[in-house]
Amino acid sequence: MSKPAVAEQTASIWRKAVVRAGFLIVLCIGLGVLAERLALQDTRMHARAHVQQDVDQIRVEIERLVNADIQPVRGLVAYVRANPWIDQPRFEEIAPYLLADRSDVFRHVALARNLVISHVYPREGNDGALGVDYRDLPEQWPLVEKAISDNVITLAGPVDLVQGGRGLIARVPIFLPGPFPSSETSLWGLAAVVIDLDGFLDETGVSAFAQAHQIALFGRDGLGLDGAPIFRTEAPTGPEPVRAEVNLPTGLWVMEATPQGGWPTRSALLLEILAACTVVLGIGAGLILVSVRFEKALVAEAAERERLRDEAVAARRQAEIANRAKTLFLANMSHELRTPLNAIIGFAEVMAHGLYGKVGNARYQEYLDDILNSSRHLLGLLGDILDIARIETGDTELEETDTDPRELVESALKLLRQRLHERRQIATVELPTPTASLRVDARLLRQVLLNIIGNASRYSPPGAAIVIHSEREADGGLRLSVADEGLGIPPDQVARALEPFVQLREAHDVAGEGAGLGLPIAKQLVEAHGGRIEIASRTGGGAVVSIVLPPERVREPELSPA
Repeated sequence: MSKPAVAEQTASIWRKAVVRAGFLIVLCIGLGVLAERLALQDTRMHARAHVQQDVDQIRVEIERLVNADIQPVRGLVAYVRANPWIDQPRFEEIAPYLLADRSDVFRHVALARNLVISHVYPREGNDGALGVDYRDLPEQWPLVEKAISDNVITLAGPVDLVQGGRGLIARVPIFLPGPFPSSETSLWGLAAVVIDLDGFLDETGVSAFAQAHQIALFGRDGLGLDGAPIFRTEAPTGPEPVRAEVNLPTGLWVMEATPQGGWPTRSALLLEILAACTVVLGIGAGLILVSVRFEKALVAEAAERERLRDEAVAARRQAEIANRAKTLFLANMSHELRTPLNAIIGFAEVMAHGLYGKVGNARYQEYLDDILNSSRHLLGLLGDILDIARIETGDTELEETDTDPRELVESALKLLRQRLHERRQIATVELPTPTASLRVDARLLRQVLLNIIGNASRYSPPGAAIVIHSEREADGGLRLSVADEGLGIPPDQVARALEPFVQLREAHDVAGEGAGLGLPIAKQLVEAHGGRIEIASRTGGGAVVSIVLPPERVREPELSPA
């Protein structure tokens, strides 16, 4: 290769390196941005979950405290209905029992006979409320009127209290029964519990939560989002606030919250992501430099590589020639080897059976038997090799007919009768009657059975039993199985048993038989029918080789009329 060509290729290498570096930078930036976005989503999700958990805890505490502080009202209503002429001294006697174990945010309890506050406990600090007529309080009267008309507990507020401060007021109307069961009830007045708003916010955790969050509690007078804020921080809540609904005896409050400063704008893994991108960028740059050096070395050795390439082309041509020779050899082997083998087998059978006179010497007879057996064995090996070659080249074509599986089994056993007789083995056929017919190539499926049954005979000891049986699959297919009493196949060797030219030999009496093509050929022929071969085996317990054909290959038997 000339120097100008080397210089041009070197410049091209550096140009490619610059492009790779640019692509690497863009890739690192893109991956970093994507990773940061995903991590930011995760960070925000965890932040929202944490805030949601705190808001839910506050919601539970508010509901618990509200329900606990308005329960005395129910007991007070029951007492007043039984004692409608209760006076202030008597009220001060029973109120401590009603209010026992109340929370610190409880401020006072009051009765309003004829809607005028007439009883207060504790009285100290609350005298200013005595004598106040609810009808003169325009801010509170609508909710009082609603409580009377609906006869329900209402939670009003926060309201400015007459005696000072702000609070939440739970009110229940008190109706006295008439003198007769059918008489209408009459309004006695109201019972009310006042909860201090500031103490309520402190005890429920709202005030503490507001130190680190921007929150708003909506729902004055239990109107939810339609009500004015009960409490809110100076800074409004940010976008996408966490929300929780606080269920009251009547109505609800809605609490919204966001962290101070809003939700996170960068993930907790930002530094790690930057570090990872930097490391990837450094590694990529190093690899680019290594690739530049490597490519420059390749350019320097271009002439040598061209020589090697020429040698490789020549070697490939030689390999193609050898492959064509192998193909021609396999094509001609059927005629060139089968013809003399058939002649040898024919003449050996004539001499062995003494068609033109007996052989005079017993040793010659023994030699003839050996020649005959060896020739037949070699002819079978050649047939197997040609079959596997034909299958691998895709030359197998199915000539499908409706075939009785029992006939296929029996015809295969006829061809193997001599071998089974010599080994004193018994083949039992267990097929149901009537048997479903199969839409298959009878010749090829018979070959499959010959290979499988022949293997079962070869690997079973003399005198063993071979069982051929069939059963229907759940999907409608047919399973035709051959069970032997041989040594079996270890589970980890089952796959190898289906590979061409692989023999799993453990018994001395089968050594040297076959070329390891029986099961591979059977597998290929069954798969050509859309089926599969299955082997169930355990070492020392024999093997069960099954032909599983799909439902479309099975024809249901025709039942004869009764």
